[in-house]
Amino acid sequence: MDLKKLKSVNFTNMTPVIVLLVLCIIMAILSPVFLTYPNLVNILQQITVNAVIALGMSVVIFTGGIDLSVGSTLAFSGIILGQLIVNNGIHPALACLCAVSIGAASGLVNGILISHFKLQPMI
Repeated sequence: MDLKKLKSVNFTNMTPVIVLLVLCIIMAILSPVFLTYPNLVNILQQITVNAVIALGMSVVIFTGGIDLSVGSTLAFSGIILGQLIVNNGIHPALACLCAVSIGAASGLVNGILISHFKLQPMI
């Protein structure tokens, strides 16, 4: 390996990853259950929603835009899902399909308002 290339590596973009690794090491030392299989599965289950939203927001940010309605759309879809399952007795799979469809329709309306009618995406 060339030492000149190693010296030219810029670690400023790696700061969050390094901090995360240090925190994981500290938690593994302080808690004996941190690196267990059930805890890792629990962590992965809790971050999936945020990870999917972050992927979608990355596309918007890469294209030079910003959209703050993603959290509201997620909350609205969750409310619809809960109402369909609990109050209307609809099968959870069908309720999920309906909630995702309503969330997608909400995003489509928001996108049309922003792109065609020049509404500010910060609203």
